[in-house]
Amino acid sequence: MITIAQITKSLTDIEKRVLAEIKESEKNGYSDAKIRAALLKSGASPQTISKCMKLAHPLLTNVWLWVSIATFVLVISTALFVYLSPHPECTTDSDCSRGYECIA
Repeated sequence: MITIAQITKSLTDIEKRVLAEIKESEKNGYSDAKIRAALLKSGASPQTISKCMKLAHPLLTNVWLWVSIATFVLVISTALFVYLSPHPECTTDSDCSRGYECIA
């Protein structure tokens, strides 16, 4: 697996400066939109900015992380729906779906 450090070593000097500027601007509380606008104004190419933004936010681009989170939420939601859904009244013990005894 390729690490961020290995990718950073293969960056050009401009990309390294753009990445450093992104990280510094984020520390100072600037939004991605403002950072992108400032970098475009300074002459950085949109491709360079996009590449460096992805490197600055590796978790946001990790597909498996989002698939795992979505699966977890789906499983929990389904379990809660099944558990909390209303059950019809039963009239005999054989009508009770979860092994309860009917009290009629």
